[in-house]
Amino acid sequence: MEWIEIFDLSIFRSLLRSTAPIAIVGMAAAMCSAAGVLNIGLEGKMLNAAFAGVYASYTFESVWAGFTAGIIAGLLTAALFGLLSFTLGADEVLAGLAINIFALAGTTYLMRTIFGQAGFFSDPRIVGFEPISVSFLRGTFLEPFLSDFTYSVYLMFVLAILLHTVYYRTRLGTAIRATGENPEAAEDAGINTVRIKWMVTVFSGLLAGISGIFLSLENLTMFTEGMSAGKGYIGLVASSFGNNTPFGTFGASLFFGLGDAIGIRLQGVYELDSRLILMIPYALTVVVLILIGIRQRLRVRPVPITESSIE
Repeated sequence: MEWIEIFDLSIFRSLLRSTAPIAIVGMAAAMCSAAGVLNIGLEGKMLNAAFAGVYASYTFESVWAGFTAGIIAGLLTAALFGLLSFTLGADEVLAGLAINIFALAGTTYLMRTIFGQAGFFSDPRIVGFEPISVSFLRGTFLEPFLSDFTYSVYLMFVLAILLHTVYYRTRLGTAIRATGENPEAAEDAGINTVRIKWMVTVFSGLLAGISGIFLSLENLTMFTEGMSAGKGYIGLVASSFGNNTPFGTFGASLFFGLGDAIGIRLQGVYELDSRLILMIPYALTVVVLILIGIRQRLRVRPVPITESSIE
């Protein structure tokens, strides 16, 4: 049956590969939101890192040169967001949107200027990450489920556990949550809220940079215009749906990853139009936003006014 062809082992592997970039950037968004920072600029950070990674990998023919360049690009973009928002007092949403627009236009211009290519750039000199083969799982029934994935899949799980520990088990996590929940009380308790916001913003640049690098140097070794394809925004939605917690964001990212994986699989089985497949993550984003709105309305139910309450 065709549905058996869709839901097989390959879709599980595709699920993890599709989830990884969303989960990594979603956890960056979760840490920022927990500290009261609405970091719309994650999309631009990913895009800048993806381009810088390809450029450095192509120039030096080294995947680690590309990784380093992508990290630097993500951190610099995060520093720009912090400068605009915390130092100059710009609106965080407008600052993030400006960064996203600048990143899209800037990377397109640089690709056409440096490489003389429009649309996409690919070259044999671009060195990407190879899948990791877990030797002690070789020949066991766990090998198809846990081995031969790229770095981003393993990092996704490590980050979820590590950030959950930081979030709930450390003083830093308490300071981050206090900054987001009640900044005035946090300041009274001796927490430097501006420093906390800078910290999570720079950390988000690191994670968004890593996510962008994996987009361009893992399963594909190339750069395309607008390569992030809304994953920064989807990460924001995933973090909101997951209550801005690491495990919650991870679970929400799995939902988006599953939709992406099923769409790719359906394209192979039913030969669907690729444009329809590309629409699936955005359709799921609308569905999740509706669910978030319903959840918020259920949380804040109006208290009925009675004569006794008036008295």
